[in-house]
Formats: sequence, C-alpha cells, structure tokens
Amino acid sequence: MSPAGRRIIGAALLAYLISLVVHGQLSGWNLVDDAMIACRAAANVANGFGPVFNPGVRFESWSSPAWVAFLSAGARIGMDLPSLARALGVLSALLLVALVARLAINRAPSPVALCVALVLGSDPGLAVWSQSGLETAGFALALFAAVAILAAWSSHPTILLSLLLGGLGGALALFRPEGMLLAAWLGLVAARQHHGGGRYLAAALLPTLLVIGALLAWRLQFYGAWLPASAAAKLVPRGDAMLHGFLDLGLALLRRLPLVLLAALGYRAIQRDPARDRSDRAWFDATAGVLVILGAMTVLAGGDWMGRDRFLLPLFPLLAIGAAMGGAARRTSGPALLLVTVLAVALPVWQADRLPPHGHAARQLGEWLAREFPDSTRLGVAAAGAIPFHAGFWTIDALGITDPDIARRAPPAVAPWKSGHMHYDTARFLAAKPDIIVWEFGTPWCLARMSEPSEGVPMPRGDYRRELLRHPTFRAGWRPVPGVPPHLSAYFTLFRRTDN
Repeated sequence: MSPAGRRIIGAALLAYLISLVVHGQLSGWNLVDDAMIACRAAANVANGFGPVFNPGVRFESWSSPAWVAFLSAGARIGMDLPSLARALGVLSALLLVALVARLAINRAPSPVALCVALVLGSDPGLAVWSQSGLETAGFALALFAAVAILAAWSSHPTILLSLLLGGLGGALALFRPEGMLLAAWLGLVAARQHHGGGRYLAAALLPTLLVIGALLAWRLQFYGAWLPASAAAKLVPRGDAMLHGFLDLGLALLRRLPLVLLAALGYRAIQRDPARDRSDRAWFDATAGVLVILGAMTVLAGGDWMGRDRFLLPLFPLLAIGAAMGGAARRTSGPALLLVTVLAVALPVWQADRLPPHGHAARQLGEWLAREFPDSTRLGVAAAGAIPFHAGFWTIDALGITDPDIARRAPPAVAPWKSGHMHYDTARFLAAKPDIIVWEFGTPWCLARMSEPSEGVPMPRGDYRRELLRHPTFRAGWRPVPGVPPHLSAYFTLFRRTDN
C-alpha cells in the first residue's frame, strides 16, 4: 500500500477513536441494558445451563447467537463479560473503518477516499453502538465483508471466494434475525452475477443454506420457535408504529444525505456504462437490497426505542463505498469535496443517538441486591439486563423477556406505540410472586403513583408502569424496601413481598 493509503486509513481510525471518546462521554460510557441480556445468556452457557436466561426455561430473549457464543467463550476463561462485550464492539468498528478506508482507496482517488473514510469513521452512530455492548458493529462488519467478497467474486470467482461468501452469509444469519434475509438477498445477487460455471455458485450458496437450516432447526427444537422473542415482540405491524418507523428511517437517511447523494451519482454512472466492472454492479445491487430490507424492518418495528441509527448502521459503510464511486465518477473539485466532507461529518451529529442514562445505576443496584439478599431471591423487573446479570437471581421480566407467555401476549389495542415495550401481563407477573420487584422510574415517581386511589384491576392501556402500581394485588402484597442507596432510588424503586 502507498504511503498516502496508509495515511488515509490512519486518519479514518483516528476519526473513529475521537468520535468514540466524544460520544462515549456524552452517553456516560453506559452499556445498553439489552447487551446485558446476552451477557446473562453467555454466563449460563459457560456454567452449563445452556443458552437460556433462567436455568431450565428454554426461551431466547436475545437477538444474536453469534454474540452470545463469543461472550460465552470469554466467560469460560473468566473474562468480565460487560467489558468483553464493549471490547468486541470497538474492535469490530476499528476493523470496519479500516476495511472501508482500504476499499475506498481502491475505488476512488485519494481525496475522495479520504472524504468517505473520515465520514464513516466520525459517524456518531458507529461510535455509540460499537461501545454499547451490543452486536451492532460486529453485524455491520460481517455484512460489509460479505458484500466486499461478493463484489470480488462477481468479477473473478474462485472456490475460496465462494466458500468465504457462503460462510459470511451464514455468519449474518447467526448475528441477527434480519441477517437471514440479507444472506438470502446476497445469494440472489450472486445468482444474478455468477459466471464461469455453476460450481462457484453452488459453493457460495451451500454453506449459507446449511447454516440457516441448522440454525432454524435448532431454534425450533430447543426453543420451540423459529425466531427469537425479541424479534417477534417488535414486529407488530400497526399504522402508528409504521409511521414512527418511517420517520425514523427518513431522519437517519437525511442525516447521511451527502453519502446518499454521492452513492446515487455512483449508481447513475454505472448504469450509463455497460462495460463497467461486474463488481461495481454487484456492490450497488447488494446495497439496494440492504437498504430495502433494513428500511422495511425499521418501519415494521416502529423504529427503535433506543435510537434511530442502530438498525440501519450496517447500511452506512456500504453507502460509503458507493459514495466513493460517485465521487470518483463526478470528479469533485477540492473545495466541493471539502464542503461535502464537513457537511457529511456534521449532519449525523444532529439528533445523534444517546444510550439510556441508567446503565451504571442498574449495575450498582444489581451488585447491591446480590450483597443484601440471598441467592434464592426471586426478582421481578421491567429492565431485564444489568440488574439481573449483576444480582444473579432468578428473574421474571414484566415485558416478556424471560416468559414466553407474556412475550406472546398481544399488545393492548388502545396503547400508544413504543417499540419493544408493548407485550406485558401484569397479572401473570404478580402471579410469579417475585420476592423483590425493581420498578421504573425513581422512588418519588412511583410513590406518587401509589398515593393515587386504586380503581381495582386497571384495564391494559399500554402503561405497564402505572398499571402495576395501581393494581390491588400489588398494593396488598408488596411494600417499598427501606435503605436503598439514594443515588439508585433516582432511577429505580424497590418493593418487597410482605409474606416473606
């Protein structure tokens, strides 16, 4: 690689590290609560209970078997799982930025390659979600690698590239539920682009089909379901939900408008040049399908309650390479390229995602519970991540993360949409008789709700927090726990069952 190429990669990595520090500080270096659900499953795998949240209950409460597998490998050698989850995300992002910069250098002049590498490296979505503890950056890396291999395979297929492409397709299915659809789309693009004999296409498709088939069969046999509960809980098509998802999709793309426009220029240049290399056409075909699949998922899920960039993040590196091709085709002048770079770096900062602020408090509360209560304690929560992980107790979650019956309960028809927080059953939650209930929000808010008169069993309206606090069974059977550290009471309220 030339010295200029090394400088571009170095600049992109530096941009990512600066963005990571800035947006990590703005998010308080919190791990997102959902990441701790995967950590809990990984710890149970390492302890011999299998991939479950509660030992003995076969229910898939997370979205990424691959991430759980990586974490469980770390758990077996005694690594701290939250730290490992963050490290894996940051490492994935570093590799992704380096790969994007390297591929941009091959497809565009150095100024254009530097532009798109800096834009992706500084993207706040990548910084926030790579340090969140979730599999998002790892999934984006696997998808980018798969599309890069597909593009190379389209021009010069070999058995090795075919097997790599098929293996990466299988990896997508293991990383995320929508990875199966993305792998299927890449297979269709490969079928359209292939040449030189069917053996290369067969070698590419077979590993993907074997992995997806084995994954679905194992899920059905072990959990009794084709999809994880987290996916089924979010995909509840409703008009208000889809409107919210469509707005989230539009805003996420609007904030990357320079990349989108440059990629559109690249696509137009390829359409005008029939002699263009097959790999460029394969890249844009793959990117278009990724946009449709991830965009449709965002709309059907009603967006993402944690932010606007998480679901769509794997699309942005693909757009960056498309933008590099567009910038190369347009032969953008230096001043114009500088303006594009400034706009493309600045726009995503507008309404950038921030992780929920209670991560550290949830960890501290879980550790406090582990010190104050016996191992036999049954815990009830409405945030089934850090608190159960650090407490180590058997847990029932009010939102169905640990209970298949709650997860499959239809959301109340009159409830306002909030993605991932629509499935609940207050009566079943209380029937589990948790010894300790950790409830949202802080103590002042919960006690104010409990001072309101009870109207009997409240009708489900989508507000599970208030409905529990107004439920006569709860008011008769649980009382606030004294002695909770004040800084934790700002986020959570603890109640103890009175007949203990």
